[in-house]
Amino acid sequence: MQLREGDVERCVQVWPFSSERKTMSTLVKLRRREDNRPVWRLYVKGAPETVIQSCRWIVDVDGAFQAQDQHEVLNERNAASASALSLADADDEGDLFTPPSFRADIPQINLDHGSDNDDDDNNDSEGDAPAIQGTSLSPYLLSAHYTASNNGCSDTTDVGEEMLSPSALPSNFAHNPAVPVLPLDEATLHDLRRTVSDYASRALRTIGLAYRDFDALDEAEVALRESDVEWRNAVGLVCLGIFAIEDPLRDGVTDAVRQCQSAGVVVRMVTGDNALTARAIATQCGIFTPGMGGLILEGPKFRKLSPAQMDFIVPRLQVLARSSPEDKRMLVEWLRTHGEVVAVTGDGTNDGPALKAANVGFSMGIAGTEVAKEASSIVLMDDNFKSIVRACMWGRSVNDAVKRFLQFQLTVNVTAVLIAFVSSIVDSEEKSVFTAIQLLWINLIMDTFAALALATDPPTDELLARYPEKQSSPLITFTMWKHIIGQSVLQIVVCFLTLYAADDIFHLHAVNNSQDMVVLRTLVFNTFAWMQIFNEFNCRVLHNELNCFQNIHRNPFFIGIVLISVLGQVIIVQWGGAAFQTAALSAKYWGFSIAGGFLSLPVGLVLRLIPDQLIGWMFPFVSQDVYKKPQSLAWQPPAQNLRSKLAGDSSPEGKD
Repeated sequence: MQLREGDVERCVQVWPFSSERKTMSTLVKLRRREDNRPVWRLYVKGAPETVIQSCRWIVDVDGAFQAQDQHEVLNERNAASASALSLADADDEGDLFTPPSFRADIPQINLDHGSDNDDDDNNDSEGDAPAIQGTSLSPYLLSAHYTASNNGCSDTTDVGEEMLSPSALPSNFAHNPAVPVLPLDEATLHDLRRTVSDYASRALRTIGLAYRDFDALDEAEVALRESDVEWRNAVGLVCLGIFAIEDPLRDGVTDAVRQCQSAGVVVRMVTGDNALTARAIATQCGIFTPGMGGLILEGPKFRKLSPAQMDFIVPRLQVLARSSPEDKRMLVEWLRTHGEVVAVTGDGTNDGPALKAANVGFSMGIAGTEVAKEASSIVLMDDNFKSIVRACMWGRSVNDAVKRFLQFQLTVNVTAVLIAFVSSIVDSEEKSVFTAIQLLWINLIMDTFAALALATDPPTDELLARYPEKQSSPLITFTMWKHIIGQSVLQIVVCFLTLYAADDIFHLHAVNNSQDMVVLRTLVFNTFAWMQIFNEFNCRVLHNELNCFQNIHRNPFFIGIVLISVLGQVIIVQWGGAAFQTAALSAKYWGFSIAGGFLSLPVGLVLRLIPDQLIGWMFPFVSQDVYKKPQSLAWQPPAQNLRSKLAGDSSPEGKD
C-alpha cells in the first residue's frame, strides 16, 4: 500500500494527540493509487494498547500484496539480477532472488479479471502461476511466502487462506484489494500485546498504527465530533502494526540523576509511556530503585487512591506511567501540601497545570511549547537534564554567597559599633577610637570588597553533597551565629586590650602624649582592619568545613580583592596622614597588627571543630539547623521508611 503526497486531495479533520485518549487521528480524502478510487481514510496512531482496542482486523503480513507499480518491481529485479543469480546458485534450499528472465515463475494475480474465480483456484492447485498478458497486465504483485519442501526442492506459495474476501467485510469498508486483511482474533491480540511488552522491556517506545477506508462519509457530521474514539470503536480499524522507537538516554543523564540523589533531591518520573517502558528507562537512569522500596504506578490507579493510600504510596512512588496532566498536577499538589519543594519539567501544553503548581517549573527551550514556557519559571535552552543539576548547583551557590556576606557583615557591624560606642563613652573627650574617615574605609571593606570577594566563589560539586535546606530554615543559621558571636568576641577583646593596655604592652603614654594617642588609635584601627581581612577567609565556609582555603585558587576575584584591601590598608596607615588621621607605624606595630588579625584563622578553626549540638545543648533556646550528609541520612523516602520499620518506629513517615 502506497500513499504519496499527490494522492491526498485534502485533509478533512485532525484530532490532535490527547493525554486522555493517548492517540491522535487524521482523516484525509484521497484517490487510491491501486484502483484510482476516491476514498476517505482515517489514520490513527498512539499507544498500542489503545489503538488495538479499536481494531477488528489486521493486515495479512505473510500474504500481503505489494502496492507497487509493476515497472518499479521489475526495475528492482533488474538491478539485483547479477547478485541474485550468484546467490541463487549458492543457496541449497531454493532461489533467494528471481532474475527477470524467469518472470513467468513469479506468482502473479490479475485482479482486474478476478483473482478469486475458480479458474485461478484450479491453476493454483496445479502449481501454475496465473499468466499476465497484454493489456491485462496487473500492477499488483503477490509477495509470496516460500517454504521449502522436505521431500525436494519444490516450492509452495502461502497466499493466506484465512484472508477475508470483500463480501465478508462491512458494507462501508472501502476494501483495498492490494492489502489483504485477517480478522483480529484472540491469538493475534496476544501476540501483539506480547510484542509491545517485549519492546517496552527493552526501553523502546511503542506506537500502534491503524487505518480505515470509507466509501462515503458525511464530512459535516465528522467536523462536529470532538473526539473520534467512539466513532472508530464503532466502525472498527485495520491494524497496520506495532512500531518501536529507540530514544537513547543523553550522555550524562545517569550521572546527573545520581548527582541529584546525592544532593537529597528525589527524582520522580511521570510519563505517558506504559509501565514496562517507563520501568526500563527509569532503571537505566537510576530513578527506579526497587531494592530501596521504590514503586511504579499507572495513572488510572493513581487517581483512585484514597488519601490514606496516597500518604503511604506517594513517598515511595518513583515512576508514574500512563499518566494524564491531572495526575501530574495532583502529584505536585500532594507533595507541596506535605512540605516538599517541588520542581517540574515539561515541554507540552498539557504540562502547563503542573508547571504552574510547582515551586519551580522548568520548560524546554527547544522542544517546549509557548504555553509550557509561559507557565514555567525557568526555560532550559538546551533541553538537557544536566542543566537542572547545574541550576540546583548555582542556586545553592547564590544562597551560600548571601550567607557568607551576611556572616562577614554582621561580624564587622557588631564589633565596629560596640568598639566605637564604648571607646567614645570612656574617652574624656567623648571621641571614638575610629574616626569618620576610618569607618568609611572599614565600611568599604565590609560592603563593596567583601561582597565581591565572598559572592564570586564558583559553584562546585561539593555543593551537591549535602542535604537541602528546608523552606522554613532561617537565613542566618545556628552555625553562622556561632561564628559571628565567636569572631565578634575575639575582635572586641583584642581591640580593647590594644586600646586600654597600651601603656603596659607598648609603653605608650597616650594620656599625656597626643602623638602617642594618634599612634595608639592607628594601631587599633590597623589591627581591626587586619582582623576583617583574615576573617574573610573564615567566612568562605558555612557548614563547619575545616579547610577555609579550599578551592581558593578557583576564585581570582577573592585573591585580587584581598590584595587590594591589603595594599589600601598599607597606604592609608603609612601615608594617610591628616586625611585619615593616622600615623606611620613601625615594624613592631605592624607585626602586632598582623598577628592580631591572624588570630581570626585559628579561632575560626576552633569554632568549626566545636559541635553544633554541644552549643545547642548549652543554649537550648536558640534554634539550630543540623546539616546532614545524604549518605548518612538515607535520603530517599523509601529507604527512610524501611529504616524506620527495622528500627521499630511506628510513625508513618519514619521521621527521627
